[in-house]
Amino acid sequence: MTENATHWHIATGLTGHGPDGYNEFGTATEVTGSGGLADQVSDELKRCAESAYESATAMRDVAKQAREAGNDGNELDASRDALTEWARSEELDHARMNFDETDKLDAPVYKENPALWPERVLKLVGEMFPLDISRNSRLYVWLCEAGDACEHLSEDDE
Repeated sequence: MTENATHWHIATGLTGHGPDGYNEFGTATEVTGSGGLADQVSDELKRCAESAYESATAMRDVAKQAREAGNDGNELDASRDALTEWARSEELDHARMNFDETDKLDAPVYKENPALWPERVLKLVGEMFPLDISRNSRLYVWLCEAGDACEHLSEDDE
């Protein structure tokens, strides 16, 4: 890696508090390719979408239990929460598709102009993040300004 190497971090954190590094910071030194920025963001958004779906399913079960117990108020609240989480899951999955390289590189627009895909990834990162991934959490993706001095770069990245 060269001095002041360009790289990005991907991390979650509480809304309003920024990335906390609880699960470490994901680090990408390339925009595209396996392990690149687009790949890591796509994987993280997939994980977030799956988590929202699981939460929605659990809330649906709570609504069903409340209905069976005759508690209409709790059933309505849990049903609303489930619908909110299902919608969030869909939104996160659609966002994931924007970063998924699987079919992108074969698309005529990118075949004719390969430099357009990395430009598109960087534009999406700038427009979309931080992104709400739950009621109180966000996914953060940012360009690191520390260069080679970044404590989150592994020796493999250097």
